[in-house]
Amino acid sequence: MRRKLLIDLSPGIEQTLALWAALRNPNLEVLAVTSSGGNVDAARAGQNLYTVLNLIDPSPRPRLGVGEEPLGGLSVDGSMLNGKDGLGDVDIPVVELLQRPSAAKIIVDVVKSYPNEVTILALGPLTNVARALALDPDIASLIGHLVVCGGSLSAQGNITPCAEFNMYCDPRAAQEVFQSKLTKTLVPIDVASRFSVGLDVINQIVATESGSRLKKMLFALYRNYRQWLGREKIFVNSSVALISILHPDLFVRQKLFVDVETAGELTTGMTVFDQRIQAPSRPNTEVITDFDKHVLKMFFAEEMRIYST
Repeated sequence: MRRKLLIDLSPGIEQTLALWAALRNPNLEVLAVTSSGGNVDAARAGQNLYTVLNLIDPSPRPRLGVGEEPLGGLSVDGSMLNGKDGLGDVDIPVVELLQRPSAAKIIVDVVKSYPNEVTILALGPLTNVARALALDPDIASLIGHLVVCGGSLSAQGNITPCAEFNMYCDPRAAQEVFQSKLTKTLVPIDVASRFSVGLDVINQIVATESGSRLKKMLFALYRNYRQWLGREKIFVNSSVALISILHPDLFVRQKLFVDVETAGELTTGMTVFDQRIQAPSRPNTEVITDFDKHVLKMFFAEEMRIYST
């Protein structure tokens, strides 16, 4: 039986790679895809979602939902790595956004249609998940599992010294989600980024129409990593989160209490982990703390070959 998946993301390049892979995986049934602001503003994120889905052209097509601006978000800009359009500025034919179905309502509808069966893979800010919980609190007990890509186990950020991008974009929403009763797994970016890929792996993507466009986006991301970060490899954190669902045995996990700072002068958006020996708070999240990056690379390369056929 295929695993039912709902993907919530802010469509940038590496998030698009994970979406593209998930939609082609025979072991997954992607019921819906929802967009949130983050790498680009919420309106552009919705347009990017429709543009990417039109490019991938999966069959059957998942339901689509467009999110609103963050609940209490902060101004960020993902264009340095993702380009002004969020997709590498590689002239992908844009699909105009004629309708804006509510991302929160789509999440509620899908979860209630398949109680306790749906895994939500959250690859962007947690705005839509928080709004869905506010819209219908009962879904907290109906969501099978929530896998979140974001946060930082070591308190080393990538948007501020201690805040990771997705948490910083909407710390209020993130706090609400972590304080909810959802069954949650967190894939912190400082753990996920132990794995990165270079041109050797990108070149393995087969040159189908969608594959060729995706390669152009990834090449653009690679160039930006080299130009702005001085790196010859790119992080694919969203794909690591996806593989944690497909191949859970590859990952080491620890149950911890997790919260998100919303008002610190220097620490807004920081993920806080209570790792005291006698912590008064009960663990609320399963946190991925390690994996074998050499084994993961073999799985990633094989998945890319499978997905691109």
